[in-house]
Amino acid sequence: MINFNKKVFKLSLIFVLVIVILTGCQSTPKDAVAKVNGDTISKTEFNKAFEMVKKGYEDQLGPDIMSQEAEKGKTVEELIKENILEVLIMEKIELKEAKKNKMTATDEEVNELIKQYKEKLGGEEEYKKFLENNNVDESYFKEMVKKEKTIEKYREDYINKTEVTDEEAKKFFDENKDAYEVVKASHILVETEEEAKNILERIEKGEDFKALAKEKSKDEGSAKEGGDLGYFTKDKMVPEFSKVAFSLKPGEVSEVVKSQHGYHIIKVEDKIDKYDKANDEMKDEIVQGIKVTRFQEHLEKMRDEAKVDIYTEENKKSEDKSDDKKDNEKKEDKKAS
Repeated sequence: MINFNKKVFKLSLIFVLVIVILTGCQSTPKDAVAKVNGDTISKTEFNKAFEMVKKGYEDQLGPDIMSQEAEKGKTVEELIKENILEVLIMEKIELKEAKKNKMTATDEEVNELIKQYKEKLGGEEEYKKFLENNNVDESYFKEMVKKEKTIEKYREDYINKTEVTDEEAKKFFDENKDAYEVVKASHILVETEEEAKNILERIEKGEDFKALAKEKSKDEGSAKEGGDLGYFTKDKMVPEFSKVAFSLKPGEVSEVVKSQHGYHIIKVEDKIDKYDKANDEMKDEIVQGIKVTRFQEHLEKMRDEAKVDIYTEENKKSEDKSDDKKDNEKKEDKKAS
């Protein structure tokens, strides 16, 4: 069994925003995969998206990746198809909202994005190869990019219009301390416990921490800065280190701390454990975090409220029989008249 690689999936979807086919017909097209608020996701759309993602997976993880078991007893292929369908459903929902708000990407924006894609791919020739390898013509790709940019504009507009009060920001900080609480610390790293204890003794007798870090620390990156590690969150360091660093008050020096890297002596210089202590950059990050969370909740609400019909082979056969029955009834009515 392998872990379903969502990161690879997301990378593969960078270029996958399929053309939305708006239809006024209320019956289900024979090749429909799903219908979202009246808009159809055709089998052609779905298969094009799947083939692009599949190619990305096989190029990175080998040709047999699709048949491997991933999770919940499903193969990688089955999970990818489920994810692609959900992505396409959300695209339909967001594009309709963008249209309702009179938002669309301009030709200038589309051309600039395509220029950036060409640069990322390595130039005009590589761009043409990319289109050819994925069986996509340039006009189709431009339409995909236009929809990608339209959705991006809709998201940015919603997030920018979301207002956040100081009280809401403080509450969010307190509820997500592990993500936002930071300390500024320095350390001295050595290979043996005995050496660490000797250095700690010298610090306790009044020797300068920074000078000892420059002289003794095996962490070359921080040693030249007097052991300075800058500001960091709990998840940026190994657990043993973070546990001690975040328990200290500014100015305090730890006992000897053992980790996989060796033996540390930690000194905390500053600690931001409350919203009011955060600098403007951190406050902006917290506010942005709230806005993004609210947008995600907005998407989930739209998804829950959307009328989504997903068609399997079974219910399509059932619908086909129903359509045939209706046709036969109409023929009988005509004969009777």
